[in-house]
Amino acid sequence: MRSHSLDNSEQIRNDNNILPIISDADWPIQQYAGDIKADLASIDNVKTAQAIIGNLSYTDKMPGPSFNLPASACPVGSRMRHVKGSICSICYAADSIEWRKEIATCLGTGLTMSNFILENTRRANAYRLHALRDRMWVPAMVYALRYGDATRGVDYMRWMSSGDVQSLNHFHNIISVAQHTPHTQHWVPTNEHVNAKRVKPPKNMVIRASARMVDGPPPKGFANVSTVSTGVDPSHGGLRCEAAASPVYQCGSCRSCWDTDVVHIDYLEKRTMSDSKKCT
Repeated sequence: MRSHSLDNSEQIRNDNNILPIISDADWPIQQYAGDIKADLASIDNVKTAQAIIGNLSYTDKMPGPSFNLPASACPVGSRMRHVKGSICSICYAADSIEWRKEIATCLGTGLTMSNFILENTRRANAYRLHALRDRMWVPAMVYALRYGDATRGVDYMRWMSSGDVQSLNHFHNIISVAQHTPHTQHWVPTNEHVNAKRVKPPKNMVIRASARMVDGPPPKGFANVSTVSTGVDPSHGGLRCEAAASPVYQCGSCRSCWDTDVVHIDYLEKRTMSDSKKCT
């Protein structure tokens, strides 16, 4: 993920141009109960579908798109960011100046401004957060995945590069999208453990429950999990993500995150030992 210094980036943050961060308590997401065939027929093209959902995000790292939300809207993560040693306390998708200052203090680094703090990114993520309430969100997402990527369809989908599942109904809607896009492999990394245990993913979806503490153990009771560790070898076993060893930090040919047979994946958090002590 690219970062920007305060000197060479235009960090003009006009909150008047950004929709407010809302929670499910503010405006509950409804579980989709429409006629998927009829609703899909009412969508003219991918551009129309993207306008409803707020566009998919593409990065050089992954083999497909992701659907991003504000990190500050994470139900669990927004609380865990204040817990020292948690993965949320050093979240790469931190989207406020205050949060990034906390990370800089923790890691003992200078303040850097990732793309997630830029006004355009924050505006887009906030729009997508509101778009979850659109009654056409499920069919629009299905359409975008079926006919996106130059009309051939999306092969690999990540939920989400920033943010997390908002509610049980949101989880059900994501599962509905997966059920209607069997050609797409879906990966849902999540800290929302309670709701993750209440849903059953289809065969083309991996719900990968995340450990909440850096160098902490994986959560129990899940078929697929992930951890974050700082050592040369994973702290609690698991398959170390190969992207960290790549000069360009890319998935390459690896698709382990989307593979239900890969039970445990460990992601490297690059820090020195002195940095780690400050953050735990």
